[in-house]
Amino acid sequence: MKNLQDFSINAVSTQEATNLKGGAYNIFCELYIGRQERKGEEVDQGVLGELMNWDTALNTFLGLS
Repeated sequence: MKNLQDFSINAVSTQEATNLKGGAYNIFCELYIGRQERKGEEVDQGVLGELMNWDTALNTFLGLS
């Protein structure tokens, strides 16, 4: 399983992220990854996949996707 550090080589600035996402939110995924990192636990891809669906639904509701 990957953790947040595994993705750091692909990190972008806040401005770049906003442009890439088109203003969309990924709050559930970000909260989960942050929690797992703080606890020193691995990120469960099944949980992350479900949270990605939640983020997609939130962005659809807000008209951002």
